[in-house]
Formats: sequence, structure tokens, C-alpha cells
Amino acid sequence: MSKVRLLEIKMRNFKNVKFGEIEMLSFLDQEYMSEMADILGIYGPNASGKTAVIDALAIIKGLFTNNAVKDYVNEFIHVEEDFASIDVKFALCDLGEIIRYSVKFAKNNGEFIKKEKLVLVELDNDSETELISIDDSSSHGFSPVKSYEALINSSDKIDIEVAKRIAAKEGRSFIFSIELKQLLLECQSLSFLRSIISTLYTYAETKLFIIDTHKVDSLDLIIEDQINNGACQIKQAIPLNKPFIVSSDRLSFLEKKLEQLNIVLSKVLYGLKLGIKDFGEELNQTGESTRKVELLAIRENIVLPLRVESHGTKKFIAIINALISFYNYADVCVVIDELDSGIFEFLLGELLEIFSQRAKGQLIFTSHNLRPLEKIDNNFIVFTTTNENNRFIRLSSINQNQNLRSEYFRGIALDNQSEKLYIKANSYDIARAFRNAGKEVDRNE
Repeated sequence: MSKVRLLEIKMRNFKNVKFGEIEMLSFLDQEYMSEMADILGIYGPNASGKTAVIDALAIIKGLFTNNAVKDYVNEFIHVEEDFASIDVKFALCDLGEIIRYSVKFAKNNGEFIKKEKLVLVELDNDSETELISIDDSSSHGFSPVKSYEALINSSDKIDIEVAKRIAAKEGRSFIFSIELKQLLLECQSLSFLRSIISTLYTYAETKLFIIDTHKVDSLDLIIEDQINNGACQIKQAIPLNKPFIVSSDRLSFLEKKLEQLNIVLSKVLYGLKLGIKDFGEELNQTGESTRKVELLAIRENIVLPLRVESHGTKKFIAIINALISFYNYADVCVVIDELDSGIFEFLLGELLEIFSQRAKGQLIFTSHNLRPLEKIDNNFIVFTTTNENNRFIRLSSINQNQNLRSEYFRGIALDNQSEKLYIKANSYDIARAFRNAGKEVDRNE
């Protein structure tokens, strides 16, 4: 299975982004096949488009893993538009290939996903070879024709159409659907396409971590399980705030995994280590042996349930496994909204400096804390703008010897960048607004 690296993401009419494009630094430097840290920090005021990037990647993960997105994506379409689109590029490192996937959503439409496409990108001449495209506006609703004909030769045309309709009705990707996977298994001439789809599915399921720091109620672990006499990687959410049930054969794995996490936690969080309180054996509905357990927070001789720890501590524990994976593996991409929430400013800067110098994977984060601007490569940072038609930029005319934090403030104060970074508020107007609001309170009372 080829290693996968994210190279680029584009959004159109998504949330408050009419158009936004971000390229990873490794893509800009054409080092995307290497095993070097690839960090993207997204900075800007509230409601300026930072979280849109996180949400878009979460949707891509959902589509790649055959999950329905119809129920929640509709609200992400720009209020003034009828459709939104997301376009992403990935490198399949071991194969030396670049793959682009694009998807278009429409409002109030029975077939929610209007179009999706998977193409092979030729970087030398910027041309593309279409691998598969689903678009009902075309004659077949399926292209290229040779792929369509290959599928028809190995299966029934009705099976293809039914599979498309099922995916459309449920708001799932047809390209990454179980139904298409089954059709491709019977079509040897499309084995390359089947391999790419399988690679991207595995990447999204086990290598792409999307973390919402507002929801720190679980620690996601990837475990090896035996299914149908074969090894399979499965994600298991370990609750941080309450006891939970774990199968007896997975308890030893969980204990070993906590030992691994403790190596980092003890160095970062003042000697904190995680333990397990075992409440004993229970039988599930099928008669299998399980254990009721709860995570513990251990500092020297003080042992407490983890649920009583601070939000910041639990938040760091929730992301630590993903960060360890990002640090050690080039094909892991960790996406975190508000990384700075609950993490001490100095520690945040130190961690990102270490990551930028020694990690192997990819890390995408949003933040309000500006300490990282002083600690990592300037090109690892993009800023939101006030222009919804060009929402993300890197600061121009900045070299590595300049303090990016100071230059960012300078760009806000002088408006000396290609796009306006911030709409400055008038302090007198703000003070008067607070005073008038107080008068309204007094009047209502």
C-alpha cells in the first residue's frame, strides 16, 4: 500500500470562503515524496475561514471512508450560492503519482453530490488523465467511456446505475462506495483504479486524524484486529470521562498503548501517567468475556480518575496518540482545530519547533496564539484575509530572519500585503457600544 501525502486543498462557496486555495510547503518545494515534517498553521481573526479548512478535510475523510455526509454538509454551502466544491491533491509516494479528487455539492437536491472526479495528474505539463468521473450532466453519467465499458463487460449495467443511485440518495461518494468496490473486483482492466481507491480509503481511515478540540471526550486508537482470518486495522474510541467496556483480548493492547503514550505525557505534563482501573469481568450479550475499566491519572503517589482532570490536560491526552504518529510516520496527517486551546503558550511553541525540525508526517492546525510564528518556518504559516474570493495567503517579502509575528502585526497596521488581513475596529466605537448596551440593560430593568 502506497504512502499518501496531502499536497493541496481548494474550496469554492464553502462556509464563508467563496474561493480559497492552500498548498502544503512540501508541494511548493517539490519535496512531497520525502519524509520531512510538513506543517500548516492557519491564522486569522474569528469567523475568517480557518475552521473551513478543517471542516472540508473532515468531509473528504467522510467521503473516502464511505460515510454519508448529506445531513450536515448542506449547511456548509455559502449562503449566497447553490453549490460548494472541495478539490484536494494527494501524492502516492511509493508510486510517484499525484492524484486529484474533487466533489461538488448542491443545496436542496435529491441527489446531493452533483459531481465527483478522480484524476491522475501529470506534473511535467500540468495535464490530467481522468480515472473516473460521476456526473449526471454527461451522456453516461459516468466517464471515461472506456472505464464505463470495462465495468459493463464485467457486470450488469443496471447494477452500476443502482449503485450510483443508492450512493446519491444516501449522500455518500459513489467512487468510494462498497458497491463500486465490488464491481471493480470483477474487472481486471481497472485494477490500477481499484488500487488507488483502496489506498485512499485506508489512508483516510487509519492515517488521517481530524480532531475537534472542543470534543475531548475520547482518545482514538488504531488497533489490529482479526476479521475473517485476516488482520485489519480498526479505530477504537477510548472514553476519557467515564468507565467503558473493552474486550478481554484488547485490554492487554490498551495497557501497552498507554505505556507508549506515557513516555511522552510524563515529559510534557509534569510526570503525568495514565493507568487503568479494572472493575472486573463482564459477559456481553453474546457471552464473550469483557472488562469494565476506566482511565486513571497518576502523578507520583496520587491516583485520580482521569475524568476529574482539567479540560486542557484531557485535550492534550486526546491528541497525543495522533501527534506521536505524525512525529514518526511520513504518511500520517493530523488536522487539529484550535491547537492552542488549553495548551500553555510556551509549551506550544516548543512542541511546534521540535515537530518542524524532526517530525516526518503532516500537521495542519488553526490557532489564535501567535507564539508559533516565532518558532517555525515562515512558509509553514498561512493567514486568512478579508477577501472571501481569495481567503488564504502567505505573507509576501518575508525571509527567514524576520520575525513573522511582528510582520503579521505590521501587515495589519499598514495594509502592505496583497490582501487585507484584518478590518481594524475603532476603539472609540467599541467603548461607546459597551456604554450604550449598558444603558439598554438599565432601561429594561
